[in-house]
Amino acid sequence: SYSILSPKTNLFFMIATGICLGFVLQACNTSPANVKSDTNSDNIDKASILKLFYDGLSVDLHDLVQGYSLIINSDNKLVKKPLHVLHNSFPLKTILNSKRGNALKNCEFIALRVELDGKIITKEWLVTTKGAGKCNPQKKDSPRNFWVIQQNKKQQDKILHEGRAYHIQITGVADPKKVLWSGIYTDNSTHIKNTEVLCHEQYKMQGSRYKQIESNIQVYKSTGSMLNSHTPEMYWKTVTGDPDYQCPSK
Repeated sequence: SYSILSPKTNLFFMIATGICLGFVLQACNTSPANVKSDTNSDNIDKASILKLFYDGLSVDLHDLVQGYSLIINSDNKLVKKPLHVLHNSFPLKTILNSKRGNALKNCEFIALRVELDGKIITKEWLVTTKGAGKCNPQKKDSPRNFWVIQQNKKQQDKILHEGRAYHIQITGVADPKKVLWSGIYTDNSTHIKNTEVLCHEQYKMQGSRYKQIESNIQVYKSTGSMLNSHTPEMYWKTVTGDPDYQCPSK
C-alpha cells in the first residue's frame, strides 16, 4: 500500500499525481522506457517518430546506465526490461565542446533516443555518463549529469537542455498541432543542513533551449514528536521559493 513506500517513493508518486492534476502545459501521457532498436537507425520512419513523440518517456538515469529498467510483468514478477542505448557511437562533439562536457571528457557517454519535436529531419538523444567517480554515481537516486542533444541533417547539432537529475520524464503529446515540443520534467536530490531535499522541475522549450517554468521543492523534516523513544516522526515540508533549499541543477 501507499503507506509502506519509502518517503522518497511516496514523494515521487505525490509529485507525479500533482503533475497530472496541476500542470496545464499539456496532458500527461508517459510510458516506461521502451525504445526499439530500430529507433537508433538513420532510417527511422515517420510512424516510429510519432510513436516516440506521443508515448513520451519516464526513466531513471541509473537505469539508462545499466541498460535496463526493472518492471513488474503480467505474472507479477520483477523482470529486466532492456533499454536500447548507444555507447559513444553517436556525434559527441557538441557535448564535449561545452564547459560541462569538457570537464567530463574522460567519461563514457550513454545515449537513449527520444523524440521532442515530432520531426523526422531531427533526432533527439538523452545522454548521461558512465565510468568511474563523478562519471558514474553508484546510488540509484544520486543526481547525474545529463544532456538533451538534437541532431539535425541541415543544421549544426545543439544542446537543448542540460543539468543534473536522477529521473527524467518527457511528456507524451496528445495533439501535436497544439504542442510543438514535448515538455521535460526532472527529479533531483541533495542534502542541505543535514536535511534531505527533493526538487521536481518542469521545463518548456523557449527559443532554442528548454527553460524552467515550474518547480516543487520539499525537505524531509522532523515534526518534533517521537514514534518511539528513539525515532523522530518525519514529514515532507514544501519549501518552494526558500533560497536556503535549492537543488543544484548545473
